[in-house]
Amino acid sequence: MNTYKVILGLSLLTALNVNAQSTAGKTLISKGKVTASANDVSRDLKRRSVIFDTDMITTGDNSKAQLRMTDGGMIALKQNTELQISDYHFSDENGKGSVVMELVKGGLRSVTGAIKAKNGGDYNLKTPTGSIGIRGTHYEVELIDGDMFLAVWDGAVDVTVDSDTGGNTVSFGEGENFSFGVVSAEGKVTELLEAPKNFNKGHSTNDSGEESEDQSNSEQTAENDSSDEDSSEAAAEDVGISDDAEVVANMLDDSFQQVEDDIASTANDAFSSIQSTSTEELLSERSGSFTYSNLESFQVNSSEGSVSNFSMEMDVNFDLATIPTGQLSFNDNDGEWFAAFSGIISADKLNLDVSFASHANNLADGDINASFFDGLDSIIGEFDLHEVRNPNIRADGSFLLK
Repeated sequence: MNTYKVILGLSLLTALNVNAQSTAGKTLISKGKVTASANDVSRDLKRRSVIFDTDMITTGDNSKAQLRMTDGGMIALKQNTELQISDYHFSDENGKGSVVMELVKGGLRSVTGAIKAKNGGDYNLKTPTGSIGIRGTHYEVELIDGDMFLAVWDGAVDVTVDSDTGGNTVSFGEGENFSFGVVSAEGKVTELLEAPKNFNKGHSTNDSGEESEDQSNSEQTAENDSSDEDSSEAAAEDVGISDDAEVVANMLDDSFQQVEDDIASTANDAFSSIQSTSTEELLSERSGSFTYSNLESFQVNSSEGSVSNFSMEMDVNFDLATIPTGQLSFNDNDGEWFAAFSGIISADKLNLDVSFASHANNLADGDINASFFDGLDSIIGEFDLHEVRNPNIRADGSFLLK
């Protein structure tokens, strides 16, 4: 009788522990060996596996993962990474929440969702060298030989370092003097004008050297489809760049109503109507790199008259789920419009960020939105550019690339 009581008590305790966990997100991509552990229990993470707010997420050699969080944020983990999730709470009612995570080793990059300091939230990433307060929106951190390398691609972060002389807070990103830096194991902060070499055009380098090999196999798809589930489920999909992370949150919000449901998100984002599970499956099977440069159709309007000589291309790396380079150009009566951009794949949406733009001799800025079309055969999108000093001088248009 006492034996049954003990077993029943342990069962109830286990049930209480499970119920005490809150869903923090789900696994969008799992490539290689990716596990989650909590309460001395470890489980393999596959595509659509649930992530809890007590999990330690670990990636092995030549392994990667992308997590989609409850507030719409994205977290991409490099190989040989350990990320402890201590708290991830988001309220649909007021759009606020809190995040506490610790990067124990390895590296990650993230696009924050609705939770960030500027929205009244509390978002902290701890590391062995210091604590990072995230104001949003797109940042990257990597630990190498005890040093922390940091890049802020969009938004801003505050790094607090404990050293022999006491606490020291240094800010990076938008509105600050520097967007890149290194914090040594001893707590010394070095601000950099350019991104550290271990970051490649806004994205981490591929430690295993797969990129150069993939370039020569741009049209290959994943082999041995029927072998290991990790391989068949793996996708080179990664965190997106977005000037408006709330839009990303809206697009992804519905998917967390049933985190293990195969139905694509039905959120009211402009891109939700074209997001589909089938595209994600195609991404999970695609490898290598491909340059989309054939213009099937386009339409361009400019405030400065007729347009000519429109050209556009973008490189897509399916293994790293990135758009490392892209550009578009055309002429109107005042001169040439030019925009260089890069980005990351998020579901079937290409989250693109304009890194440089100009019109004639004037600086310009703008947005480019794009998504896969007709499977992965084409990219469809639109753009809106304007001069920085004279926003009334602008051009916009749409395109279809193959």
